[in-house]
Amino acid sequence: MKLKNESYEVTVTIDSTYTLDSADNSNSYDHEYNPRNYKKSDLYSTFCIRNLHNGIESLTALTGSHYCYDMNCAVLDNNVLTVLQNDFITKIDLDTNGIISTQEIPESIINYSIHRIPGGLVICGEMEILGLDQNCNVIWRKGSKDIITDFKILENSIVYHDDSGTDHRIDFDGSDIEQ
Repeated sequence: MKLKNESYEVTVTIDSTYTLDSADNSNSYDHEYNPRNYKKSDLYSTFCIRNLHNGIESLTALTGSHYCYDMNCAVLDNNVLTVLQNDFITKIDLDTNGIISTQEIPESIINYSIHRIPGGLVICGEMEILGLDQNCNVIWRKGSKDIITDFKILENSIVYHDDSGTDHRIDFDGSDIEQ
């Protein structure tokens, strides 16, 4: 995934060769974070976050859930990168490459992607859509009858389809909109 604004160019990929606590990692990371304290024997994935700022590149390793995806996994706002790793969100200050905050998403199954909406964020999960405030706290949830197969953010609404054949349309507060 690639994100860019006036000051930063950020690329987030899964580093499939990364091993916790190993000197043999192929990338030489400037920063390594493991906010949930995964162990070598745990099932985990590590994101490689490349941050290009003022001509200087830095690499950050962010270890999280094995059930995370590097497509639509982050949102860039000024110097803050908000990263989704399944049921956990990490905010990173790109000026220092340090962690600003971490937030667990309670009672969540598998989450695929995170997106900016007016007033907050929205996460598309396997069987639900979650609305978050600016601090990444869940403020609403909207379930589906089956696995969500199509998800789009429109100008004033969110539309999604599930495997049961049901089409959904909600506003940015999570309320249903008649179709």
